[in-house]
Amino acid sequence: YVVPVLSPDCVARGHHRQDLRGENLNRVYRKATADAHPTIAAAIQACKAAHCRQGGLRLYLDLHAHSNRRGAFVLGSADALAGDHRAAARLYGYALGRRNGAFEYAQSDFDQTAPGTGKSFI
Repeated sequence: YVVPVLSPDCVARGHHRQDLRGENLNRVYRKATADAHPTIAAAIQACKAAHCRQGGLRLYLDLHAHSNRRGAFVLGSADALAGDHRAAARLYGYALGRRNGAFEYAQSDFDQTAPGTGKSFI
């Protein structure tokens, strides 16, 4: 599954993190419901379905972009992973940056943890 934007109606209005009620969608994964946060709930269900059908979730890539940073980047907690997994996550980011000019490896932060985010929940 590919989920390009979790809140396209708000992004069109210039609100890149929030839903129409002003709630930060990057922080509601632990409490998301289909009624209150339908796009987040759908993304969680897609990850669960992929996990069941494939024998495990193979890749969860949460790309970000900000007005004060160049290109797309990753904010993740890869540095909290065990050795090989940590190296694989950083290597994937590096390879992505080499293959895609819109992705900025140097802007990525592999040591960022935030409760309630997709990277900490999924």
